[in-house]
Amino acid sequence: MANAQKSKAPWPAFRIGLPDATYYSGQDLKPKGRVLFIYFSPDCEDCQQFTQALVKQADRLKKYRVIMVTNTALPPVIAFREKYGLKKYPNITVGTEGSTYVLQRAFNVQRFPFAAMYAGGKLVKTFGGEAVAMAREVADMVQKN
Repeated sequence: MANAQKSKAPWPAFRIGLPDATYYSGQDLKPKGRVLFIYFSPDCEDCQQFTQALVKQADRLKKYRVIMVTNTALPPVIAFREKYGLKKYPNITVGTEGSTYVLQRAFNVQRFPFAAMYAGGKLVKTFGGEAVAMAREVADMVQKN
């Protein structure tokens, strides 16, 4: 089944655990849809600044399915989601891939936060760097794609 998903979707086959004890996977996304993956760590200061800045740009992200992924246990993920009010945004999903590291390896994440933007079935751009500037750059690219 993972091979079937891989052949249709441009992103890696993945499955993340969600705060409500369910799972979200690449099969839940439209293969040609607009998707923004954000890899973060709940205790990373840059990730917290990035998320604060990104939430201020939330209206600009409505066209995108935002998947925020970490590799930590669920309790810090839940606390992070609550702290930044992410649950109120229906297009934002926050979860953990645990110790599978599928997305972290596939995107070659070296530093947090990291983002990868897909549109029209293609990887448009990856992002990394200073948190607030990165959030602005992500929001600007979302407007263009």
